Amino acid sequence: MPAKTPIYLKAANNKKGKKFKLRDILSPDMISPPL
Repeated sequence: MPAKTPIYLKAANNKKGKKFKLRDILSPDMISPPL
């Protein structure tokens, strides 16, 4: 992945389990993964 890709996006793409944990930390406006 390019270095420009945000860390939370990389984590969401690499580990779906961590995606939900990142959702709790980051604001819904920053990241909105498909439900």
